[in-house]
Amino acid sequence: MAETAPDPESPSSRIAIREPAAHEFPEVAELITGLVEPLIAPHCTPDERRLWLESLQADALAAVRHSGVRYVVAAQDDRIVGVGALRDVHHLFHLYVATPWQRRGIGGRLWRALREAAENAGARETYVNAWLDAVPVYLRFGFEPVGSPLRHLGVPRQTMVRVVRSG
Repeated sequence: MAETAPDPESPSSRIAIREPAAHEFPEVAELITGLVEPLIAPHCTPDERRLWLESLQADALAAVRHSGVRYVVAAQDDRIVGVGALRDVHHLFHLYVATPWQRRGIGGRLWRALREAAENAGARETYVNAWLDAVPVYLRFGFEPVGSPLRHLGVPRQTMVRVVRSG
């Protein structure tokens, strides 16, 4: 399904950051899978690709939600255009924005909502295993690279940490 570019002048282009309803996880899964599949294809074996895509199915995402992962979505009216997730209070687990909505501050809004939740829960640092193409985004969010990139299911990732600054 081709997505049309958002109209920034339209009142309907206002974005709400909120927790997703249970019935929205298929839409969340579709958004993430659509963005991830082209990124992993050049790096993965067929078995690694299968494992990646299985972990991104709606039932898998909903299951980790019940194990303490906190999800937030960016929604335009009833359409999900971004998603973020925080696992174990300090691990930024997902942060994805639909392509036509990128570079509009939505990822930053999702990150701020999750960062606030982490800090309110007492997290002193947050880490992310960033896709290499996303490292500049996380640098802008205050993360710093730790060590060399590692491979997870064939895909190179950079571990990054953001420490809560006092005062």
